[in-house]
This record gives sequence, structure tokens and C-alpha cells, in this order.
Amino acid sequence: MTSSGDSFSGARGVDEPDWIDKVLKQATDQVDVPQPDSLPRLTISETPATPPRVAPVRRAASADSLAEIQWVDAPQVTPASTPIVSVPAKAPTTPASAAPPAQELVPAAVGRSAWDEDLAHLGDNDPDGWDKLSWQDLEDEKPAASSIREETGFGRLLREWGPVLFAAVAIALFTRLVLVQAYHIPSSSMVPTLQDGDRVVVNRLSYRFGEIERGQVVVFAKPQGTAGDSDLIKRVVGLPGEEIRLADDKVFINGLRVDEPYLREQDSTRPKLTIPGCDQADPARDRCTIPEGFVFVMGDNRRDSSDSRVFGPVPTDSIVGRAFVRVWPLNDVGQL
Repeated sequence: MTSSGDSFSGARGVDEPDWIDKVLKQATDQVDVPQPDSLPRLTISETPATPPRVAPVRRAASADSLAEIQWVDAPQVTPASTPIVSVPAKAPTTPASAAPPAQELVPAAVGRSAWDEDLAHLGDNDPDGWDKLSWQDLEDEKPAASSIREETGFGRLLREWGPVLFAAVAIALFTRLVLVQAYHIPSSSMVPTLQDGDRVVVNRLSYRFGEIERGQVVVFAKPQGTAGDSDLIKRVVGLPGEEIRLADDKVFINGLRVDEPYLREQDSTRPKLTIPGCDQADPARDRCTIPEGFVFVMGDNRRDSSDSRVFGPVPTDSIVGRAFVRVWPLNDVGQL
């Protein structure tokens, strides 16, 4: 060991400074090197130990002793009593080129506020424009430019009641043309059942689903050659195929007398003219064989009624419907 100073000086290059050799020599002289017998015996592990990481050395300005050497940049050791806190990883930063394009500012995106169109252009494709936009709440006294104009009274009435009126008109037309129809009585031929000026309702579907019966009051189209231009209303007395005979101011059907409590005057049915359109060889004033598809009709006021005794039997397909109720006057409303 006495020659260590020579070996150190010989091992280093001639270019190294002499103060390094002096420092090393001084450190070697101060260390008491133990003898080989007193050295502790070390156990060599099969797995080579990881060599310790040595921090780089920064040389001191003074070279008098090793105590002046400073160790820097060494990692700080956390004391055992200090808890270790993991630092969350930062989210990757999206490059500016991958950022989504700025959306154009439109009035639809402002919610309950109104868009001030005068300054709307300041926010188009310009993020800084948000600071310059002008907003106006709809609850302010000043109405927004895009606010809906107040609906007029007529428009509101039309919107609310228009569908109801349309439905009512449609139902009325359907009822008038298909189901029922009101008729005005223009004469006194049906007294006492109906007075002049009364109004009745006629069921237009009665004979599409049923047969005509004796004693029913019907409305039918005006026969050719008769005066007036409106439909007529009479009572059915004879049915198709029957023989009607007028004798002693009474009515006989196939030889049997017909009871007619609805007449204004009993025993008042008298022949008038030769009855046309009968299904018989010899036309007569007092009798008629009713053809198939026809009916014989007369008014209840037999002394003042122009009926089948004048224009003959009427075809069933000319019958509009059955009059089943009187609706006017109100104090005499009822079924017929």
C-alpha cells in the first residue's frame, strides 16, 4: 500500500492536474485499511445485484479535502412517514388541427332569448365574437323582432270554431241528402192530420229497408200533368195488386170496407174523374185495380184533395220517404 501513490500517479494521464493526485493521496492516508483476516465474509448471491446509481459529481472550486466535494442532482428520498400520492396522468392534448370546426351562431341555439340580428355577424366563425353579442330576454317590454304577431279576434274565432262549423255543415248535408228532410205543407188537403203551414220531417231511408204499409203518410214526386212544382204529401190507401172501389162515400179494398179514423169527415170519399193508370180493361170513376209497383194515395180531407182519384196510382220509386213526425208548430209536435 505504500506504493499506491506511485501507482495512482502512473495510472492517470499526464494531462490530469496534480491537485487530483494530492486529494486522493490525502484521502488514502487517512483511511485505515483493515487486514485481510479482519475483513467480514460476504455471501455472494447467484443473482447479481443491481449496481447502485451514482449521481454525477460536480467539482468544487477548492481541492483541499474531500469534504468540499458537493453531490448534486441526486433524487430526494421520501421519508417513510410521508404518504406517497400518485399524480394523475394528464389527458393527451388534442392538436389544434383535430379540433372540431366552430359552429355557426344561429338564432335557434339561443333558447328563450331573442337574437339581435344587428350584432349576429360578430359571432360568425369568430370565438371572440361571443363577448360582443347582444341578447334580449323575451320577457322584456320591448318585443323581439321575430316575435309572432298577436292573432286577431276573428282569426282566433275561426281557428276555434271553424272545425266545429265545418263538421256541423257536413252532418247537416249528409242528413239532408241521405237520412231525413223537412217539408212544408202548402195546402189543407191533409186536414185534420196536417194543417196548412205545418212542417214535417221525412225519413228518406224508410222504404229502402222496409215495405210500404197502408195508412202511412208519404211524400212523393209530383205526377206529370198536375199543377205546382213541389212534391206532394198524401196517405197510402191501396197497395200494389189490390182492387179499390169507391161506393156510398166509403172505401172498399177487395170487397172489404176500410176503417179510416183519420178522416176529417167520415163517409166523404166520392169519385171524381175516370181514374187513369189502372190495371183493368175498362177504366172507371169508382174503381181501380192497382198495378204492381204502384200505390193508391188520397188526402185526409177528401172533399178538398186532388189525389189518385184524379192522377191515378203513383209509382213506388217516386216516393221520397215517409213523413213520421211534425216539428212545427212547437205546440203540436208529435208523431204522425
